[in-house]
Amino acid sequence: MSVSITEAESKILSLLWEQSPLTVAEITAALREKTGWDRHSVISLLKRMQAKGTVCVEDAKPARRYSPLVDRNEARLEQARGLMDKFFDGKPVRMMSAMVQGGQLSPQDIDELMRMLEKAREELKQDETSR
Repeated sequence: MSVSITEAESKILSLLWEQSPLTVAEITAALREKTGWDRHSVISLLKRMQAKGTVCVEDAKPARRYSPLVDRNEARLEQARGLMDKFFDGKPVRMMSAMVQGGQLSPQDIDELMRMLEKAREELKQDETSR
């Protein structure tokens, strides 16, 4: 699914990925302190998200309940691709370079990235030998 997710929408999706379905009241209560949103703001966002196809609503009694329609990992990948295309000319190396140069990576992050890169290299080698 190729849909742009705003910062505000991502807050609601993050909550719904952790626990769903949720009512407007539950979403508002969970996000009010962090965002300052009232019930009307949450309803407005949920309507927009429904139109985009990122959440669905179940007309349950006594209140409607909302669930995510997008997978968390797919949404992350799509948003990362958009960021990479927008700011780094679609080049993963440029994006990672910015993270490294900006001092954003901890030693643990670097170790994990190294493991991921080694695994990706091994998978590429296996793909090449199976052709």
